[in-house]
Amino acid sequence: MLAISFYLFYGIGLRSILALHAYQSSIHPLLAQRRPKFYAVGTYAAAAQNTAPISHTACLRWRVVVKEAKGRFNQTTLLNHRSIQPFTIHLHPFSQPLRVEERSPSWLQEIESLAAFQPTAHQYCQHLFRSLNPDVIAFLEQHRISQWGRLGLRRSLTVTESHWKEGDPVYLFGEMKHTGHHWWIDADLVSDMPRETLLKIPVLMTVIGGIVFLYTLITLF
Repeated sequence: MLAISFYLFYGIGLRSILALHAYQSSIHPLLAQRRPKFYAVGTYAAAAQNTAPISHTACLRWRVVVKEAKGRFNQTTLLNHRSIQPFTIHLHPFSQPLRVEERSPSWLQEIESLAAFQPTAHQYCQHLFRSLNPDVIAFLEQHRISQWGRLGLRRSLTVTESHWKEGDPVYLFGEMKHTGHHWWIDADLVSDMPRETLLKIPVLMTVIGGIVFLYTLITLF
């Protein structure tokens, strides 16, 4: 029980809280040089269009997540795939849109996955008695994910395709960079949720972990 309480309190809770608060809210260029990690709220700006791979929706940015249910409360992420082209956002106090480049998956993206919120998305589900449509199956095959499990039965899969368009809100955790007079953002996390929402599950896990730890101590003594 002590190991479980420590994992909840620190592994999921406190560690996530500290990671999210490591990003300062100010993004003034002069402060960005002194405190490179920042958190800011902006909106997607007009740019070259992408096309979402399953729904073929025109958008600025997309992401596809494939999960498999293994038991009632256990899900495994099989794929977290996103568009790789840089995009631009409107961000105060900059008068011109800023280019955003996403880094490789980080701990912050694992924190985001704890939240249940889903942006504008297409969701496709498969289970024993329900199959996926041909476009989804083609996407899975392209990424070497079979819809069939052991004994030739359909796997319990959920495929979520999210996409974002001009004017949609965006919440950024990253570093401000500049080359000459041109500023751009190197992002650790591009989220659909504000920091306050991302903090809810870690705070809850910290409280639960603390309660479990105290209960374990009381029962031991």
